[in-house]
Amino acid sequence: MIEQSIKNEILQFIKYRKDIILYPIKNTGTARMDKRTGRMYYTRGMVMRGVADFLGMLIPSGRFIAVEVKTTQGLKRFIRERVKPYTTEFYENEWGHGVENCGGIYLVVDSVEMLEKNLSHSEEKK
Repeated sequence: MIEQSIKNEILQFIKYRKDIILYPIKNTGTARMDKRTGRMYYTRGMVMRGVADFLGMLIPSGRFIAVEVKTTQGLKRFIRERVKPYTTEFYENEWGHGVENCGGIYLVVDSVEMLEKNLSHSEEKK
């Protein structure tokens, strides 16, 4: 499943939850392929590098939450490999550590089920 499909499922999932508010964030940039030339290029966005795909808060605690969405393959790579400096994963890691150091929750998920499981686990740790 591609990241955008997972993000769409998460948007559907949170519509019916009263205990969480999540807002989708425009990515810093995306890799695209030029259909005419077959070359890959990178587009830049307006958001700081490393910011999670969703930002929000838990209700009623008001605790900040950031959710990074990865494909199953991307999640395995994110967890298994050492992050190289100044890559997208490097900035995501740095940003995630910052969120956690300030008392927030930073989740990296590859499905709605994983999000739901991690949310219930995070609520238990309060």
